[in-house]
Amino acid sequence: MVSTSMSALVDPSSVMRIISNLVSNALVHTVSTKILLGCRRQGDAIRIEVYDQGEGLSQEEFQQMQQFHSKGALSDGEGIGLAKCVNIAAKAGYELSLASKKHQGSCFALLLPRYSAT
Repeated sequence: MVSTSMSALVDPSSVMRIISNLVSNALVHTVSTKILLGCRRQGDAIRIEVYDQGEGLSQEEFQQMQQFHSKGALSDGEGIGLAKCVNIAAKAGYELSLASKKHQGSCFALLLPRYSAT
């Protein structure tokens, strides 16, 4: 663990729900016990990333999750946790993205506005 002085101006419960859900999904879907949770600067934002070594998710599958959110068609079943993340992020105005290759794992990234006291 490495500490940072970065801070974000966010709704903490929304961010915690998203991160908790992404980590939970990674634990369920990974083929190993290696999951990485990281944070880095990206311009005027903070990028929180969750890496796993699971089956991966295609961009088409991720876009389907986004469509479920936009149509309000959330139902029980596989992918519901990710669809909830998409929903929470969209309502809060945060960007949730995916970098993934089938059978090679995924990196979900949550982009948050960085807070500067100056």
